[in-house]
Amino acid sequence: MSATWNRFIRKAGVAVVGCILASLAATVPAVAIVGGRPAAQGEFPWMVQLSMGLQNCGGALYRPNIVLTAAHCFGPTGETTGITATLGVVDLEDPNRIQVRSNYVYRAPGYSSIGHTGDDWALIRLQASVNLPTLAIAHTTAYNNGMFTIAGWGRLSESQSESQYLMTAQVPFVPDATCQQYYSDLIPAEEICAGYAEGGADACPGDSGGPMFRPDVNGNWIEVGIVSRSVGCGRANRPGIYTEVSTFADEIRAAADSLTSAKLTLNRYVNSSWDHVSARSAPGGYTLEGPLGNVNTAPAPGTHAIYQCRVGGWDYMTSFAANCEGTAFIGIIGYLYDSQPSPANHPIRRCRTSRYEHFDSIASNCEGQIFEGILGYST
Repeated sequence: MSATWNRFIRKAGVAVVGCILASLAATVPAVAIVGGRPAAQGEFPWMVQLSMGLQNCGGALYRPNIVLTAAHCFGPTGETTGITATLGVVDLEDPNRIQVRSNYVYRAPGYSSIGHTGDDWALIRLQASVNLPTLAIAHTTAYNNGMFTIAGWGRLSESQSESQYLMTAQVPFVPDATCQQYYSDLIPAEEICAGYAEGGADACPGDSGGPMFRPDVNGNWIEVGIVSRSVGCGRANRPGIYTEVSTFADEIRAAADSLTSAKLTLNRYVNSSWDHVSARSAPGGYTLEGPLGNVNTAPAPGTHAIYQCRVGGWDYMTSFAANCEGTAFIGIIGYLYDSQPSPANHPIRRCRTSRYEHFDSIASNCEGQIFEGILGYST
């Protein structure tokens, strides 16, 4: 049986070029939409093209600044600004397109570029959030059946170039037992197959990482697969193989949470006779600053002041500032705050750990941000 190929494509000048693909038809990658139609503007608003210069892949917007895609498109987990996401359009040349650079790639820990190991999923964190709908993912195998929709800007056939316009097609579910007749290395617990026995509609080079989706019980789109690999594009008895999203749903969610949880470090130090706390690398561009020893009557422009106050015998710090979206920070400096703060407040608590006297806060009402810093010395 011919070896399967991951469904991404490199442009001329790298490992795989169009003429080679045409001559090596038996093992051509399968990643662009074959046998489909052009998608309408706004039909799939969460679709993303990811460009790495000479290589393109697809993806779906999972969070406002997180794209779910395929692991085989990218290098190992780590910081990277080498990926450009194009969103909000069906025509990649549309002047209204949104383009955002990446700042981090998270590749599934179980994925290996050597051999076929499954776990073909990854998350790309964007440098800025975009105001577009996101695509939910399946957390159950209940949706692993019926007819699916695929979309992408990949090749229109094995010998054609990638598409400037977003294309879409429908493909039917293929049972694992049937798919294993065509792919002996299928991992049923991690992969799902889709395609017609006679061929036709399929993904092709350039579509890797794009979503395979269908309506959920409420009629909303839900992602059940990620374009992964196949033999050729739209060949008979060669269905596409997709990463089974429900298998990795919890891991995907946890990884996305880790990428969107920002830590904002507050440090104590003395400056101009002020004994105060400050953080100048805050997500979103705002800065937290305030004295511990007195009330800061004139915080620096753009800062979110933190004041030390004494009320009812409590020595605590509090802050109310519009530039932090109205969130109120309140917490005890003198001892561990052991009662529930009001719902509008984000508690800052004083703790002692490993001989360090510090304060920290973990609260979902501040969009997952973690505030932490040392009170005992300057870091």
